[in-house]
Amino acid sequence: MGKKIRIFPFLLRTGKFKDGNEVMRLIKDGKVKVDDRIIINPIFEFRPNTKSVYINGKKIEGQKEELYFIFNKPQGVICQKNDPEGRPSIWDWLKSHSDLKEEEINSLVSVGRIDINTEGLLILTNDSSLVNKVLQPKNHIEKEYYAVVKDFLSDEAVSQLEEGIDIIVGYKGKKKKIHALPAKVRILSRNQNKSEIMLAICEGKRRQVREMLNAVGNSVTFLRRERIGKILLEDLKVGKIKNISKEEIQNLLFKL
Repeated sequence: MGKKIRIFPFLLRTGKFKDGNEVMRLIKDGKVKVDDRIIINPIFEFRPNTKSVYINGKKIEGQKEELYFIFNKPQGVICQKNDPEGRPSIWDWLKSHSDLKEEEINSLVSVGRIDINTEGLLILTNDSSLVNKVLQPKNHIEKEYYAVVKDFLSDEAVSQLEEGIDIIVGYKGKKKKIHALPAKVRILSRNQNKSEIMLAICEGKRRQVREMLNAVGNSVTFLRRERIGKILLEDLKVGKIKNISKEEIQNLLFKL
């Protein structure tokens, strides 16, 4: 009979809409029908092989095939698709710096985010089940970063990071204190002017690595994500995107 899917990811994966906000508005405004039924619940489930979907009376053809990429995000672009400040995004970058078609780019989402001043590894996909699986905290998928910090990073500071530390996370008026879980820290070099380290965490709070280093009295001057699970950035150049298979993703993220 075919696998059931929720209406929201189905529409998003067609690539015909700019972002999830546009899809959500159409659903909430009663513009979406499955056969003759108006759908206003974004988690409504149906079988695409037995039902037809309409937007404003126009039939929407099927989804894009499952797509999986790794991307070396440059500094100066954000991961969000809909930014009230109008900052440039990775999606704008891909439209002008890759061979992907616009509908393919529209269908993709970033599996987690890194902030505007951080470069490095991102997974991009239109497979909503993969996104949900990667972001589930119980899976403890490790992310590793190369960081340059401003001053000498002491052994005491390293111990604090490895034991777990309280940090402030959030955005503007919604900041709160949380306890960051223990990190794995490896010193590459250090002197009185700067330290270079590799730092691995299994959480993904906003600006977490930067805030952890702030909490031990230091500050990040450069940050690059090098690894997600066993997926490595390796020699992928900044701003470049590379196709990866579903089997590779599964093996490198979820198999021990």
